[in-house]
Amino acid sequence: MSDLKPEDVTIVLGRRSRILYSVISSPIKGAVVSVIVSLTIVWLIHVIAGSPLGPTAISFTIPTAAILGFVMTHLTRMHINTIHKQMRELRRLNHELDLSAQIVARQTAQIQESEARYRSAIDGSGEVFVIVALTEENDQSDFRLVDLNPRAVEILHQPREALLGQSIEMVLPETMIEKFINRCRQVMDMGSAARFNCEGENVIWDCHFIPLGNSIAIRMEDITLRLQAEENMINLELEKQRSDLLRQFVSDTSHDLMTSITIARTSLHLLQKSPDSDRAERYNIQANQQIDRLQKMIQDMIIQVKLDNTQGTSINREATSLNTFLRTLFEKFEPVATAQAKTINLQLDDDLSLSLDQPHMYMAFSNLMENALNHTPRGTTITINTRLHNQEAVIEICDNGDGIDPDILPKIFERFYRAARHRPTIGGHGLGLSIARAVIEKHEGRIEAENAAGGGAVFRVFLPLHTAELISSPV
Repeated sequence: MSDLKPEDVTIVLGRRSRILYSVISSPIKGAVVSVIVSLTIVWLIHVIAGSPLGPTAISFTIPTAAILGFVMTHLTRMHINTIHKQMRELRRLNHELDLSAQIVARQTAQIQESEARYRSAIDGSGEVFVIVALTEENDQSDFRLVDLNPRAVEILHQPREALLGQSIEMVLPETMIEKFINRCRQVMDMGSAARFNCEGENVIWDCHFIPLGNSIAIRMEDITLRLQAEENMINLELEKQRSDLLRQFVSDTSHDLMTSITIARTSLHLLQKSPDSDRAERYNIQANQQIDRLQKMIQDMIIQVKLDNTQGTSINREATSLNTFLRTLFEKFEPVATAQAKTINLQLDDDLSLSLDQPHMYMAFSNLMENALNHTPRGTTITINTRLHNQEAVIEICDNGDGIDPDILPKIFERFYRAARHRPTIGGHGLGLSIARAVIEKHEGRIEAENAAGGGAVFRVFLPLHTAELISSPV
């Protein structure tokens, strides 16, 4: 038991008492005081009774008073000590409660401040903000408005009090209801946020759904003007590309046309003035070559326009033997290659059946062969090989020439694109590879080009195999 102090007695009894502290500070003092008080009381009793205080009364009173004083002092000390401990515990608890109350008050103030900022931001926002809650009535679920900002009130054209508690089916435009409710259910089921665009009456909304337990917070932003601006930017970019393409077309075609016309005119002029029949024949051949070149350029332009037009005429496919098709191509270009001191090799795998519009596909592969012949030196070997890969026919046209400049390789299928060193007087005009790609893609195929590891270029065409049902595709 800890020693008592005057402050402890004062705290328990409510007043400061040195005498009382002296009495209960130790059991011995308590016993002495008890004996003195008891003897005094006994003496007063005997005085009042008129009888003398004898030895028997004194001998009985002293030990009894000492024992009682000792026990009472001890019990009193224990009681005061217990009460004191309880009061200290109460003070500690009271202090903790004060701290807790201060923390709660501070957190409440922070929450109120945060809510005020939130409400100020939501109410002052130009975006629509609503909170809907899932309700169950008559075994049917429904989403009802539980909060909304002034912008939402403005959009819905009803007083706020009238809107609160209403089903969203009653306030949304018909064009939005089904998609809106489905997205609310999806968010509730998944428990994660979702976002989508929704078209209202002459407006497009960017809707952001955030789950909040049994409710959903929905932010809606009018993005109509932004989408229109983006569409205008895309249209401007497309118009710029068309303008650049037209400018490139005018530049390239005017150069090619003027070159061919100049050569043809010069050849005809020299033909008229030359008395030498051999020389005249050479001028005549040159003039006819340029006329043929002009004719092919104009034909390719017409074909490219038709391929660009999705509403153009249709291509009619039929089952075609790939090996027979390529042998026909070989027979056409083998004499041309021989005249240029070049060689064409056919390395055909097992025959495959393809669904082709033969005239269009023949034109595409003719352009690939002309490209190989025009852009390789004398002595080049051009190889045509086939194989089957992943249910596709693969046709490769390879040469062992100088290959393709890596800088221009990604651009070779663009219309009118030609590197400066690929602009011969007699040769391509920048549409052949573009037309070839367009025709192949109309057949659900694809084409790629790369440089071979051992030198030269490789053009690789992938075409789907023939199916029982032949289809017609627009050119």
